[in-house]
Amino acid sequence: MPSKVRKILFLTLTIIFVLIGTILVLYSRGARFDFKNWEIVQTGGIYLKSEPADVEIQVDGEPVKNKSGLLQSGTLINNLKPGTYKIFIQAQDYHSWEKEIRVVSSTVAVFDGIILFPKQKAELVASPTDKLLLELNGKVINDSELIRLSSIFNQLKERQLHLPGPVPIKKILPYPYNDQKFVIMTDHALYTLDTEKRAVSQVSPRAKDFTFVGNEVFWFEDKGLSNFNLILRNQSQINFPQELKVAEWSKITFSPSGEIVAILKKNNEFVIWNRSTSKVTGLGKGITHFAFSPDSKKIAFAKETGPLSVYGIKDGAQEEKYILESVSHPWTGITKISWHEDNNYLFLEDKQSKLYFVEVNDYPPVNVVKAVTKIKNFIYSKDDNSLYWQDPQGIWRVKL
Repeated sequence: MPSKVRKILFLTLTIIFVLIGTILVLYSRGARFDFKNWEIVQTGGIYLKSEPADVEIQVDGEPVKNKSGLLQSGTLINNLKPGTYKIFIQAQDYHSWEKEIRVVSSTVAVFDGIILFPKQKAELVASPTDKLLLELNGKVINDSELIRLSSIFNQLKERQLHLPGPVPIKKILPYPYNDQKFVIMTDHALYTLDTEKRAVSQVSPRAKDFTFVGNEVFWFEDKGLSNFNLILRNQSQINFPQELKVAEWSKITFSPSGEIVAILKKNNEFVIWNRSTSKVTGLGKGITHFAFSPDSKKIAFAKETGPLSVYGIKDGAQEEKYILESVSHPWTGITKISWHEDNNYLFLEDKQSKLYFVEVNDYPPVNVVKAVTKIKNFIYSKDDNSLYWQDPQGIWRVKL
């Protein structure tokens, strides 16, 4: 073979080798050629993790292998070109889940908290006369218990504090760590009650509302905001921004971390106050119900007319923004809001006594499951990750 031909052949093979090597390197790093736009693009991915784990997955209608197993948690769908993909997840005896997910170059969109609500029939755990639901975790006090506690409180108040005359209990909650001790609010004052030691003491003579943060109780009155340590039995006043006028307050709630305070005003204007930064953020008017997520990073609230919103609170890399805004279907007026322990789902009860399981994230569509059609009350228990509700037949349970 002539020398000139050998050089040409060598040069040609070298160029081919370099081209193929470059293509393989680019391919291994997620680069793909977009024939639609005639350009090289960097791919991204979607990571999915669900409960239950044994589910069927579809991307744009095409089945994808579920990689969850003993050695791997969740499924990574990689090598996806930038764009929007329709994800569909289903499992036998569960409601399905769907989402439109936008994939960005060199980024993995993570959905690691997907919960499919079970379709199977609920388990009857108690008769209508039992108090299991109402006493679960000591969070709610039933009517007969309230009458008993009211009698003990008024007797001790008169005998130990020399305050004559029975007064109605306006609000009562057990201590976070002892269901035999209570904080009681009447129309005029705030008290602690120990039913074991039969002791009562007055914390404040003119409280208007109170809430717990750990071992402390916070309340507001005309002169300001105060707190009382239930263990050390000492109290102090809390400083707050001048723009917040206590005389306008109707209800307060602290986030589980104690850093954020939600304030509902008498005109139903709703604001949150960050105690660390002193920032006050208005979230609208006409608000009637609200609840912080367990991690204190979100707050869900609803208007009397029905729309639900969820606001993300600034925390590290998390932006301060609406995650859901004015979602109004399919419920009719929300009467109770409760969070699932994973911070990504809500339980909602509406005026028609229907119970809904609602997903919280800013990717459409919002997955909503009508869980129960007729209830009197409900409680989510994080201890066994179960939903309990009461109807005329008794108390029911669904394990999530």
